[in-house]
Amino acid sequence: MREAMKWNRPAMWKLRMIAVVGVLLLVSCSGFGAPRTSAEGASDSAEQRASSADSTSGFSPIVFTFDSLNSYQQHMSFSFNPLVLFLFDHSPQVVVEFWQPFINSFSLAMEKFGIDVAHTDTTSEVGQKLGEVLGRAPAILFYQGVGDTPVSSDKGLKVPIPYQGGLGLQNITMWALASISPSVVQRVHNDADLARFFALYPKYPNMPRVIFFPTKNYTDAGFLTVSQHFSCDAGFAVVPDAFLHDEATAIARRYGVANATELPVLLVLNKAPAAEDGGVGESDYVVRMNGTTSEWSYAGVKAFLDEQLVDNIEALVAKARATQDAKILAVAEKRRMYMAAALVERQFDVAEEERLRLAVEPVVVKDQAAWAEHCLQLPKGHKCIVVFVDSTLDPAAQTNAARVLSIVSIKLMEMLALEARTVSLVIVERENSDALRSYFDAGQNGYPDVVLISLGRPTRYYNYVGSFSAEGIIQFFASHDPRFAKGEVRGGYAFIPRMAPKLGSPAEHGNDDGGDL
Repeated sequence: MREAMKWNRPAMWKLRMIAVVGVLLLVSCSGFGAPRTSAEGASDSAEQRASSADSTSGFSPIVFTFDSLNSYQQHMSFSFNPLVLFLFDHSPQVVVEFWQPFINSFSLAMEKFGIDVAHTDTTSEVGQKLGEVLGRAPAILFYQGVGDTPVSSDKGLKVPIPYQGGLGLQNITMWALASISPSVVQRVHNDADLARFFALYPKYPNMPRVIFFPTKNYTDAGFLTVSQHFSCDAGFAVVPDAFLHDEATAIARRYGVANATELPVLLVLNKAPAAEDGGVGESDYVVRMNGTTSEWSYAGVKAFLDEQLVDNIEALVAKARATQDAKILAVAEKRRMYMAAALVERQFDVAEEERLRLAVEPVVVKDQAAWAEHCLQLPKGHKCIVVFVDSTLDPAAQTNAARVLSIVSIKLMEMLALEARTVSLVIVERENSDALRSYFDAGQNGYPDVVLISLGRPTRYYNYVGSFSAEGIIQFFASHDPRFAKGEVRGGYAFIPRMAPKLGSPAEHGNDDGGDL
């Protein structure tokens, strides 16, 4: 039973979109010959697989054989299914006794999740090309169905993920399922996320949207692979933990999902004509997949989406062949190229969001416990950038310091990647900090003052002299970090953290522990 209903969309968010000229493959596509559309190649995949199987007796018909660079390149370019590729020496006895039964069994397991399986000889064109990159064989490689690894503003790669482990069927199966990228699927937690989801692909505003409400927080492997398979035909979103958070629950109930006992639920949304929407054109026809257990498989979900996503790439190619209309093929290829570029751009946005999420936020410390936790008791090798401010003289001092340090945090991520999390960013207000200011000889004139503390043996601090700006602080940090300083880091003042005045202690004297900046 499939239920249809209409629902009004939230206001659309405008997102930027870039032009694209193509998707870059791991291996150069110079061997293609006459140009073909990816859609043509996708519809030919069954024929290629049968032909490949005939050329290597003993392997299952559902296993691809890449016996030439052209066959490998065509699959990488034309298929939207994830792939596991086995690269090994095709010695007849070993192939018959081990590889054929092993790969055939593995392919049956992968077929349930929509993952293609292929093999190639180490001495083949493909094997030699991959061997140059890998430097070893045998090897097992996983490829996504989409080119989702950005290499520039408009190109993406299907970059192989090598398997590292023993030749156990269960281990390789679990590795393959864990390797499937969720890059095609947008996670939706609230209405803002939902609005961003609907704003994707502005060139195709009537493109169907698929929304999945899983039973658990993670997204099933089968849904991830089916999203890659139809990545040019619809937008995909998942609403995890729909009945654990109020905002997600509101979205579920808006679409007629009453409670957690109904999960999982899969919906396809098609934009209603403006004539049926009072001229607004912001409503959707919603079709719900039958929730019987037997249909919740990759094959069942794919069959449902084949029925609902009628304007898919494969259907366009079939129509073009039946009518001999090259214009329809061009339409299919134009959409594929656009969607490939949109996916790559999204990955840049996701990477930026992740970078911002991991960036260290500045902390305002108001007592000794917080001061010790965020600065003096950090592990050896960590650093602390301290800004002393005085909001009694400048009410905006703390806000301005936080803004500058937030920029510093992002720049540190650009310089150090995840190691930027070893640099703590601390703001100390005037209240109860006179002893610290006197000890570090900082922040006593009412202006923001910066001190860099480097935890080690010995622990040292350095006073910053310069304008209070993100660029100046970054240059100061780099000049006192061995990874960036041109020579040995010198100067500063050695001190023992536990001997420093506590935040809240009365001022006594400056630091005479030695050293000379």
